[in-house]
Amino acid sequence: FELLPEHIANERKRNVEIAVKTGKPVIGEDFRAGYWNEFSIHPVIAEGQIPNRVAVYSRDITEKKKNEQQLADNYALLQLAGVSAKFGGWCYDVEKSLLTWSEQVRLIHETPEGFQPNVENGINFYAPEWRDKIIQTFSRCLTEGIPYNEEMEILTFKGNRVWVRTTGEAFRNEKGKIVKVQGAFQNIHERKT
Repeated sequence: FELLPEHIANERKRNVEIAVKTGKPVIGEDFRAGYWNEFSIHPVIAEGQIPNRVAVYSRDITEKKKNEQQLADNYALLQLAGVSAKFGGWCYDVEKSLLTWSEQVRLIHETPEGFQPNVENGINFYAPEWRDKIIQTFSRCLTEGIPYNEEMEILTFKGNRVWVRTTGEAFRNEKGKIVKVQGAFQNIHERKT
């Protein structure tokens, strides 16, 4: 404890006491001397007795933390760019039959928070005169891997007619089977009008 900064030493003592008292490991992180440390404190139980000592393992996770921060910063920039450009992304997991939208795609569709899209209601957002084309285009991408980049109109959840650019691209697993289709979705209404 003498090697640690005082506030971290006090926290570490508290964690040791918890591990000894509960008989369960305590896992955590701290920042000291310019680096991030991940630690786990394991109670040592001898011959079924109450633990009276611990084994502490730690490792430097500074690079991991830097990478996490870089990802968070990049995500924030993408969000800002998406809002500015009215641009978002979507992904369809074939095996799970799960469609996910980015927040910006949800906003373009004017759906309420928590809205769960699926392929059927995603297609039904397209204006009636565009539905056959999006069904054909998406189906070819899903079954044959043919990418697309189209401009079409949707009818939002609130009933507004909006021009969008929609793109899709298939991704295959190591056996060549299409496992995912993902793409971009952009509100281009101002440009089209």
